[in-house]
Amino acid sequence: MLVRKRIFLAGPYSDNNIIGILANIRQGIEVAGLLMAKGYSVFCPFLDAQISLTQFGALLSEQDYKENSLAWVEVADAVLCLSGWELSKGTLAERGIAEQNNIPIFISVESLEEWANNGL
Repeated sequence: MLVRKRIFLAGPYSDNNIIGILANIRQGIEVAGLLMAKGYSVFCPFLDAQISLTQFGALLSEQDYKENSLAWVEVADAVLCLSGWELSKGTLAERGIAEQNNIPIFISVESLEEWANNGL
């Protein structure tokens, strides 16, 4: 049985305007799709935007979404940070959890794949 690496995708979500927010969401979903196509199991917090559009979206606070994401960081095999991560308070918190749990952190798909392919 193939054991797929669990990747937590981290990166900026918020922005100063809706165009920036939508660009961040798109970037996250596109990278999640790329990683899934390469055989990884991916937690993509950018899909929270879809949950917010459902009947349950009104029941969930920003803190609920953050706590849900942080719980997934703790069980990831690795974290991949998307461009702009340095300016994201959420990503900095996610990286902190990963560091506390000795979970490898990457800032490019290439470095993630090198790690995964070398069994590190």
